[in-house]
Amino acid sequence: YAASVLQDKLGAYRRHVQTAYIQLQNTEDTEVRCAQAKELLEYMIPMLTRGVLGSVELSAFVKKADELAEIVAASEEKWLDAYTHDDLFHIAIAADEDAIAEKWSNRLTANYPNTQNAYTCRLHLYYKQGRREEFRETLAELKQSDVVVDAQLLEWIRIFG
Repeated sequence: YAASVLQDKLGAYRRHVQTAYIQLQNTEDTEVRCAQAKELLEYMIPMLTRGVLGSVELSAFVKKADELAEIVAASEEKWLDAYTHDDLFHIAIAADEDAIAEKWSNRLTANYPNTQNAYTCRLHLYYKQGRREEFRETLAELKQSDVVVDAQLLEWIRIFG
């Protein structure tokens, strides 16, 4: 029973995303397009962070979410807060879309430099990619910053610092 409920929810999710995405593509007005992109992004992210989609489908949806975020960033970059950047990073990492993850990590660092999320995303990316020197440099930066660290960051500092 639970599996059929999940399948129904996923089917509705896919249909809604597809319909809204097509509608957005057919919209020429920049302001309306931005509003549609924001609405669809807000709808998509919660499902993408749940880990219920297969890898191929997740990758396709992450690419759509990235495209939507780019539309929003072109008009209203401030709407994309640190948490949205963080969500975009984490769904891209989950889909093994490292280039997209790096882009949102870099933007997070540029737009919200002294935040826990910016450090966490950079460390996660560097660790995943085996970029040891950048990982160590970021960890050293974090230690020198005034950023309040959570349990995960504290553990990384203990292990790698």
